[in-house]
Amino acid sequence: MPKTKETSEEAGIESIASFGTDWFEAMAEIGSEMMNFTAERIKQDLETQHELLSAKGLADIQRIQLQFFQKAINDYAEETAKLLEMSKSRPPNHSSVPL
Repeated sequence: MPKTKETSEEAGIESIASFGTDWFEAMAEIGSEMMNFTAERIKQDLETQHELLSAKGLADIQRIQLQFFQKAINDYAEETAKLLEMSKSRPPNHSSVPL
C-alpha cells in the first residue's frame, strides 16, 4: 500500500522550537510596537474628527486636514525606520532555522 502521509521530518520541516526564543522575542517586540503605533494613529484620527466637527469654516477644515496628513506622513516614516532598526538589531538565529 502506498504511503499517503509523510511526517514533518520526512518532508524536511523542522519543529517550530528550532527557531529559538530570540526569534519569538523579536517578533513579539515588533508586534507590540506595531500595535502601539496603530493605537496612537487611531487616537489621532479620532482627535482630528473632533477638530473637523468643530471647524468654523473651509479654512479651518483645510488647516486641520493639512496638519493631519503631514503628521501622518511623518509618523509612518518614523515608524517604518523604527521597525527596520528593530529588525536589524535583533536578527533571529539563522543557524537553527531550516531553509
